[in-house]
Amino acid sequence: MQRTKGIQVSPNSPTLAAAIDQAKEEQAKRELEAQQVARNQAIHNIQKRITEAEANKQEEVARQEIERLNQEKEQIRQQAERQRFAQRATSSETLSRFQPYLAPGRRILRGNNCRWGGMDIHNNPVSYGDMLECERLKMRKICGSR
Repeated sequence: MQRTKGIQVSPNSPTLAAAIDQAKEEQAKRELEAQQVARNQAIHNIQKRITEAEANKQEEVARQEIERLNQEKEQIRQQAERQRFAQRATSSETLSRFQPYLAPGRRILRGNNCRWGGMDIHNNPVSYGDMLECERLKMRKICGSR
């Protein structure tokens, strides 16, 4: 073996085999540390994904709960509206207002001017079509002529 210029070898220096073994050990330590870092990173990434998945699941559950509550709220609103309409339709004011149209034996709306009365007399209430045609369903006082 030749000595390299500028490098001094002392008698206590490790042998080549020992230096190779030491280099292998250091390489193994570096690889082990790199594997440990990679393993820690993978564990961190998995925990992060699990946390995100749980957060997404909780968001979805919260969104579904909000949607369910909104549906219940809408159903309650619709039911209250139906009750309000039913009360209004059966109120004494509404019944007295439409009594001329609902009472049998009255004249029906006929003619070009759609005035109350006409030539035809029936024992049935005024037809819905006649009321629409003569604009009698608008909320205004229903007495006499238009």
